[in-house]
Amino acid sequence: MAPQPPSPAPASEQEPYSSGGEDEGGPACWICLGGASEAPLGTPCACPRPVHAQCLARWQLQQAGRPEERRCRFCGDAYGDWREALSAGPGLLPATPVMAVNVRGRVHKLRVHSGPEGKELFRRQ
Repeated sequence: MAPQPPSPAPASEQEPYSSGGEDEGGPACWICLGGASEAPLGTPCACPRPVHAQCLARWQLQQAGRPEERRCRFCGDAYGDWREALSAGPGLLPATPVMAVNVRGRVHKLRVHSGPEGKELFRRQ
């Protein structure tokens, strides 16, 4: 006779679900499941679930072109502009974008600067 596999532990002995974050039991971002120790949590709409501003901004970008980009799909409240949350903070300089161009199997990276000066720099590269 083959040995019987062990039976699962009763529900009362099993560990409850955990996000693994350091803010166990406290409010957590509905997108990344991180707590307030990582970044401030807010409620941008009438829904009770908190979210980090940068997490929501990235999520809005992923929803580009859909109604969820601008409005909560559950309560219908309008979200703020995602650009504010993803822009450089005080004391930080925005990163210069880099364009990668593939020519005959070789990748060339060009820095992209804005404005008329950027246009002239691009022409000289």
